[in-house]
Amino acid sequence: MNSVCGNHGNSRSENKIKWELGKENPRKIDANGLYTAPVSEGVFEIIARSASFEDLKGSAYVVVSVSE
Repeated sequence: MNSVCGNHGNSRSENKIKWELGKENPRKIDANGLYTAPVSEGVFEIIARSASFEDLKGSAYVVVSVSE
């Protein structure tokens, strides 16, 4: 996700994304949104926020399960 869509789904490339992690997420995410999941089980939140419009954001959840 390199940009945020404007009205009618038109891409607005000047709206960069800031990647963040939820409070209980023990890992890091880089400026390009590349996330490395932890080795422990859990549900971890990833947040994409518009750098131009701080209130505009979306979340995704990564589910990690360990099997033996």
